[in-house]
Amino acid sequence: MVERTYSQGNDRFTLTRQYVRILSDNKKFGHKHTQVGILVSFKIKGILECGGFKLRTAFGRIFWGFLLVLIDIDVFIDLLPNPVGYLLIFSGIAILLDKYPIGKKAYTTAILLTIVSIPTIFIHATEKWWVYAFGLGALKLLLVFFLFQLMLEIARVQDDAQLFRKTSSTMKFYMISFILVYIATPFTINSVNQFNSTSLAFATILAVAILIVEIIFLLLLLKFRHLDEETA
Repeated sequence: MVERTYSQGNDRFTLTRQYVRILSDNKKFGHKHTQVGILVSFKIKGILECGGFKLRTAFGRIFWGFLLVLIDIDVFIDLLPNPVGYLLIFSGIAILLDKYPIGKKAYTTAILLTIVSIPTIFIHATEKWWVYAFGLGALKLLLVFFLFQLMLEIARVQDDAQLFRKTSSTMKFYMISFILVYIATPFTINSVNQFNSTSLAFATILAVAILIVEIIFLLLLLKFRHLDEETA
């Protein structure tokens, strides 16, 4: 792919072959009377003003943060601690706050989760701690909801109707799935303690369903991570 890097103030941005060709063919790029030049100028200006080139860094951190939260490797302690994941998430959101203040609620919730999740480094979600784990899960669901609001706003500003619809439908699917999971969790714990084979099968299916929903969400985060490349 042919790319060229341009600078505007402190901002650096890369144009793909499509815009390199337009810039080369149009010697009056940026002239107010040149229709193509105006189109490309507004395109570049829109990318810069919308923080397009911050999306890779921001959603890269958010993606890895949620991946750390999802994966647990316990050897006496959690080798992939959840607080580090939430730290990455709120640092990623922080990058976008200047352009997207709607992300403040997600940012605040991520900070709260960073602090509240510290005990997960040393404890496991056993029966004794299930209430704590349940509360932590509810806070995470709130974080994801606020993050979806931020993502919808980014899709709207980028004028990407397809991405907006995909984000909206994923949000509904994610929220409904996890609300149902949290409603079923107390009953599942009681049933599993009775070593009922049917209950164990149901718990397994529930765990697989959660994993699938989380993977769908992670893939959407990657979509936003590469949004600046697609726009450029």
